Amino acid sequence: MTGLLVSESVRRKLEFVCPRTGAPLHWDETEITCPSTGERWERAGDIPVLSRPEDDRGEIPRGEMESLLRDAETLGWERALSRRFGEPGDRVSAPGGDGVLCGPDTESGAPLGELRVEGAADSSRADWRFLLPLTETSRVLDMGAGWGEVTTAIAPEVGVIAASDELPEKARFLEIRARQSGLDNVFPYAASVQDIPFPDGTFDLVILRGELAKAGLSRIRRNPRDVQKLVLRNIRRKLAPGGHLYVATENRWGYPYLYGMSADPTHIRGVNRMPRWLAGLLSKRRTGPEFRMYTYGLGGYRRLFRAAGFGDLRFYAAVPTCRAPRELIPLDRPTVFDWYAERLGVDRASHRWRAVVAKRAFRIGLLPHLAPHLGIVAARGDER
Repeated sequence: MTGLLVSESVRRKLEFVCPRTGAPLHWDETEITCPSTGERWERAGDIPVLSRPEDDRGEIPRGEMESLLRDAETLGWERALSRRFGEPGDRVSAPGGDGVLCGPDTESGAPLGELRVEGAADSSRADWRFLLPLTETSRVLDMGAGWGEVTTAIAPEVGVIAASDELPEKARFLEIRARQSGLDNVFPYAASVQDIPFPDGTFDLVILRGELAKAGLSRIRRNPRDVQKLVLRNIRRKLAPGGHLYVATENRWGYPYLYGMSADPTHIRGVNRMPRWLAGLLSKRRTGPEFRMYTYGLGGYRRLFRAAGFGDLRFYAAVPTCRAPRELIPLDRPTVFDWYAERLGVDRASHRWRAVVAKRAFRIGLLPHLAPHLGIVAARGDER
């Protein structure tokens, strides 16, 4: 079996190729081989495993994931998560901010916050998709798909969606979830963000939620910004003409981070706004690993995406967080923000004054640069 996926419905729409050479891959019972280089990868059933995780980067130790997968098969995926993390409605406390462009953040910094069952089942986390021209024939790639809440929300509305996660166990969980949900157009696989095993020009939309900053942690030991640029350039090549990339990420200069909140696993106070060399030095002394999870302000993201070849960029404030946005506020539309701020200011006089100040700060261009969580829509742009 060469170059084609196992699912019949997916097989007609996607081709699986070597991420190094672009050559069709040979599939046998237990592994996948690139005939050009001889490189081999394992299979977990029908799931290709192109990644080789060096540590437990997931929220659950990899050894414990096996019991979760068994429960998902026998009890159902949602009941399995409830059994592992508590019933819907359970909360894990976490530090966060509360402001005009930042609601209470119940996820950032909380090891289990994102694993609430209602979060994994929350299809509204994909509501940003209505910003994009998706159709029933669209081909989508969800990179860093995790528990699959975005993948399974988008799948019924598009032709096919490939979903990757670096951890093979997460990809296996997503296969179970898609199967139990009756979705036959989902193709899970395990790979890091720098490996995209599909031909150039394949996808109408690529999704990168919380993964751009993590790209610096990859096996490519170069400057993290250079690694991020390589990843973005590779994504752009995989987009079809007229295609888009959606990125959910943090703003380095978001106002909660300016008063010390950390947006990376080191949890070093103020590390986001330090010069990169100082952040790297302090991270090594405090935690051991070098600081490599680079985020940027609006200008920094513009320069990064332009350097990767992308065209038109649209920035949105994601409220309360980029991974669980309830609202997306365009940062170039003051009238939209006016409506949003006035709605927040209807309860108390103190809120009304805050809304007035926020509207003024937005119109002079200050507040957009301080939004802590961002949604970015990047058009593929012209060939260069």
